[in-house]
Amino acid sequence: MIDEPSLLATILADPDNDRPRLAYTDWLEELFLGEDWPHPIGPATGLALGRSSYLTHLRELSLHDNIGALGVEGLAQGSNLASLTYLDIRCEIGPEGARALAASPYLRQMKDLRLYGCWIRDEGARALARSPLLATLEELDLTYNNLTDEGAQALSDSPYLERLNPRGLSIESGNHLTANGLQALQGRFCDRLSAGASIAATEIPCDGQG
Repeated sequence: MIDEPSLLATILADPDNDRPRLAYTDWLEELFLGEDWPHPIGPATGLALGRSSYLTHLRELSLHDNIGALGVEGLAQGSNLASLTYLDIRCEIGPEGARALAASPYLRQMKDLRLYGCWIRDEGARALARSPLLATLEELDLTYNNLTDEGAQALSDSPYLERLNPRGLSIESGNHLTANGLQALQGRFCDRLSAGASIAATEIPCDGQG
């Protein structure tokens, strides 16, 4: 059985050595890097993963530590990550990180994008709303991103996000939406919106697209 932490540490320490990379990627389809990882995780990790030419089988990637906007930019530029369908980032990447994801020419098979606590703000929401990255999404988690009604309106106006599952758009906490922002989201997404009791309390009618 492969010792995943040790093998990945070897890859990152010696990126020109083919043998550990090939051994790792022969079976790797999911990768989780979080606070319990025994080696430091930062922007260099995102850059290394994006630059690797071997992670072509990777389908699910979870990054629960501080890779920052620079690390996300490295991921977004990685052509080897074109097969990703699930990306879960739980650290602050700011609007810059959101813009990098939105501009990626490779992340076009994404079904589940979770940006929890990334603080992308309205600027980041606008960038995502204009991106084909959202065209294939079935789940989008924007919890704790400091969005206001402006960001909510941008999402509502997006030409994408037509494939969301019921309750597939999550914005429950960590955002600052008034009834106007909730109305815009509810009018567009109906039962595809998961926003807690505040949505139900407004009794906003759907437009029939949900």
